[in-house]
Amino acid sequence: MNNLYNSRKKNRTYVDKIEQERNKYRSYVLNTKELEYLIDYLKSNISDQDKANKLTDFCDYTTILHSITYYTKKNPNCRELIWLKEIKNMYEYYDIKELLFKKKTYKCTLKELNERIEKLKKVDEILNSNKIDYIKVEQLISLFNDSEEFRRAYSLLIKLGKNDKKLDCIRPLLNNFDTLYYKFVKYEEKGIIDDVKYLLKIESYQRNYMYAKFAINHYINSDDSYKLKKFLTRLGLDKETFNFCVSTIEELDVDLYKKYMRKYEENKIKRFNSNVLTISDLANGIKNGYLNNGTPFTLLEFLKKIPFKYSDNFMLSLTNFMKKNNPKDYKTIMTYIYSNRLNAPSTFTKLNLKNIYSKNTKTIVRNVEITEEINNIIIDYLIANDLPLITKAYIIVRDKYLNGEIDIEKLNRQRKIIKNKSMVLIPSSKQS
Repeated sequence: MNNLYNSRKKNRTYVDKIEQERNKYRSYVLNTKELEYLIDYLKSNISDQDKANKLTDFCDYTTILHSITYYTKKNPNCRELIWLKEIKNMYEYYDIKELLFKKKTYKCTLKELNERIEKLKKVDEILNSNKIDYIKVEQLISLFNDSEEFRRAYSLLIKLGKNDKKLDCIRPLLNNFDTLYYKFVKYEEKGIIDDVKYLLKIESYQRNYMYAKFAINHYINSDDSYKLKKFLTRLGLDKETFNFCVSTIEELDVDLYKKYMRKYEENKIKRFNSNVLTISDLANGIKNGYLNNGTPFTLLEFLKKIPFKYSDNFMLSLTNFMKKNNPKDYKTIMTYIYSNRLNAPSTFTKLNLKNIYSKNTKTIVRNVEITEEINNIIIDYLIANDLPLITKAYIIVRDKYLNGEIDIEKLNRQRKIIKNKSMVLIPSSKQS
């Protein structure tokens, strides 16, 4: 009994230490690969404004300071500190030049702010046009779902943006915002917005019924549709589009919808059992160096297989599941996650493929320029090996390429197989 108590106490102490370390560095600490990527970008031949935008998109000043504190304690002479001090100096320089767009002001990025500016101009144009109310409402709800969403989008701009020159182009509209808002509210009170939404939904369902029927039948007949993300990728669908297909069948085909729900419940059980086995397999891989099928265990294998990585709250979903279903693997998995800093909320944020490579930006890593061809090899390797399209995985695969560890001929064969297996059913966005 005493041994059991001491074992539990030891485990609790270990978890407490992890929690203390997390609390000490609540702001995300930039790792070596991320710092290398950022410093290469900031040293490239692009404008200061573009560099400033990238810097504020990538991290904030608090993150830089916490990272400096972390590496100073770890090793005062490490190269990470040299990079961080350069990044800190550049951040301060761009701040003095007023090039930084700080998200905390309006709780949005510069790109999102510009989108809101354009949307407000469109709202004003729509509401003051001579079109009939139903046409106006159809155009309005293509921009904002309801009046409350419209109000929230501009509340901080009105409250905090009085002296912001970026908002001068919509200053009269912001000053007259209440008038626009109440026009929107009136359409809701009259029921016009609900009517238009219903009509648009039914029209869209009828227009896309055959697409939806094909997709749902494929889901029902597939043995691996319980792996939903992989299944949808193979079909060329995203989750939003698939959910739209489900809604279409629910509205227009009762019998097929019942079959879908039976398959959905079967898949829930399959997915649950698969997650239990996967977590156990990864825990054994961490301890022994090999997965059950003999594959050498690596961080890439972990990123590929770990469940819940695409959920809204990866850590919460995973920890709750393990506590109930894989308690013996909990300590092993959590230790690995924290030691590789996978607990940051942004870890599994999908790469912006448009921004990862730019012809106008020269990226040099270990004296090698990352060309468009090399970038495509890295991305294709991620896709071919079912790896998540995230920064951490990208950097690991980039290093594999630089180390000569990627078999290009094998990758080309994988590319052909993927192309032959792909079944693009409908565009990766809702049909309008």
